[in-house]
Amino acid sequence: MKKNRRCSNKFFYMVLIMMVIAVTFGQIAFAAPSTPLTDIKSQAGKAGPILCSDPSVKLVMNKVLVGSTAKITLTGTVCNAGLRDYVGTVPMDAFFMVITWHPPKTAAMESDLKVFSHNPIGNTLKKGECKTFTQVYTIPGVTKWGLTATTKTERQAIKEFTFGVDKKYPMQAGDTSFSKVENCKIDNDRASIAIEYMESPVKLPLGSGGFPDKGNLPKETHPDWLNPQPEPPIPK
Repeated sequence: MKKNRRCSNKFFYMVLIMMVIAVTFGQIAFAAPSTPLTDIKSQAGKAGPILCSDPSVKLVMNKVLVGSTAKITLTGTVCNAGLRDYVGTVPMDAFFMVITWHPPKTAAMESDLKVFSHNPIGNTLKKGECKTFTQVYTIPGVTKWGLTATTKTERQAIKEFTFGVDKKYPMQAGDTSFSKVENCKIDNDRASIAIEYMESPVKLPLGSGGFPDKGNLPKETHPDWLNPQPEPPIPK
C-alpha cells in the first residue's frame, strides 16, 4: 500500500515539473517572436545610401530703410550636403537674382527678372564644405515696409530675392545642368525671400534697384539657365 502511494506521488511530481517547463518555454516563445520570412526578404533587398554630392543653399536677408532708400544685405551660402565630394566637369556658379512686381499685377504679368551677381565656386566642393557670398542691393523711393492701400503718391511693390547654384556661367548652347551623381536633390539648390513695401513713383529714378554707387548693370545678352537656348544646327 505504501509502495503504491509513493509511486503515485512520484508520478504527480513528474507531471507537475513537466507542466512548469512547458509554461516557461511558452512564455519565452511569445516574448521573442521570430522574424517573419517576408521581413527577411525585404531587408535582404534594401539598397544602401546613394553616394552622390548635393549642393544646397541657404539665404539670409537684412533690410534697413534710411530716408527713402532701402538697403538690402543678402548672404548666400552653398554647402555640399551629400555623401561624396563634388567633382564636376565644369565649375559651379552661385548667383543672386530678383523678381519685382506691383500688385494687383503678378510676377508673371510684369516679367521683371534680373540676375545681378555671379560668383564662381570652382569644379570641386568637398563633402561638408561651405562657401558664403554677400551682396548689397539698394531700392530707391521706398516710403515704408509692408503693403497698405495704394494712393496717388504711393503704390504697392514686392521684390523676391533668390540665391541659387548651378553649373558654369555663362552656359553655352547644348550645356546641361547637374547630373544625378553631381546633385542628389534638385529641390534645395534655390532659396528665396520676398519683401513687401510701398514706394513713391515720384521719387523713383529711371532704373530702380541695384548696387549702391555702381549705376545700372548692363543687360545680360549671353545664354544661361534662365533663357535656355536650342542647340546649333548640325552643318550639312
